[in-house]
Amino acid sequence: MNSFLRLWARVFEGRVNRMQFFLAMLVNGIVFSIVTLGFIALTTPEVLQGSPFHFYTVLRSSSFMWTLFPLYFLQGIFSVGLSVRRLKDCNITPLVILISFLPYMSAPLFIFLLVKKGTPGTNQFGPAPTRKRSVLEVLLNN
Repeated sequence: MNSFLRLWARVFEGRVNRMQFFLAMLVNGIVFSIVTLGFIALTTPEVLQGSPFHFYTVLRSSSFMWTLFPLYFLQGIFSVGLSVRRLKDCNITPLVILISFLPYMSAPLFIFLLVKKGTPGTNQFGPAPTRKRSVLEVLLNN
C-alpha cells in the first residue's frame, strides 16, 4: 500500500519538458482510445455492424461509463499530473491547473504548455529535465 501511495505522489513531482509532455500525452490518449474501443468491441460486438449512431448510444450509456470509470479516472490523474509537472517546468504555480476545469479553457492551457519554453536550469520546483526518458518513465516519473 505504501508503494502505491508513493507512485501516486510521484505523478505530481518534478518537471517535464515540452517533448516529454507531448509524447506522454499522445501515448496516454492513444492507449486510452485503444482500450476504450477494444472494450466496446468485446462487450457489444453488434456495435461494429451497426450505424455510427448506435456506437454513440453505447458510449453514452451509463453502464458503459461506470464500467470504464476507473480507466477514465486513471487517465485523468496522469494527464493532470503531466500538466502540473509541465507547469513546474515553466516556473508557474501548479494551481494554474485549476483553469483547465473551466469550460473551454483546457485546450488553450494544453496549447500553452506545448509552446511555452521551460525554465533553463534549476527553478523553485527542482532541476531541469535533461536526461532522455521513455514515455513510460515520464508517465510514472521514474
